[in-house]
Amino acid sequence: MSVTEILGFVTGALCVVLVVRRSIWNWPAGLANNGFYLVLFAEAGLYADAGLQIVYLLRPEKVVATFLMTERFRSAWHRSWALE
Repeated sequence: MSVTEILGFVTGALCVVLVVRRSIWNWPAGLANNGFYLVLFAEAGLYADAGLQIVYLLRPEKVVATFLMTERFRSAWHRSWALE
């Protein structure tokens, strides 16, 4: 078992724990998890799975709307997406 596999597991488990606690810090843990799995899949030659991790990392609403913006703006952002 490689260090990347272990770190991927640990950050994934940490992300789940933080989601259950409703902590905003689940987003950086989730992004780290995506990064570890990106490296792991690329090293294993699983390029489609690695590409999917890139999609997860680059989703702007995942990072911007939930981590960097204020609670008031996030509420308005989510209401606008719910109306579509």
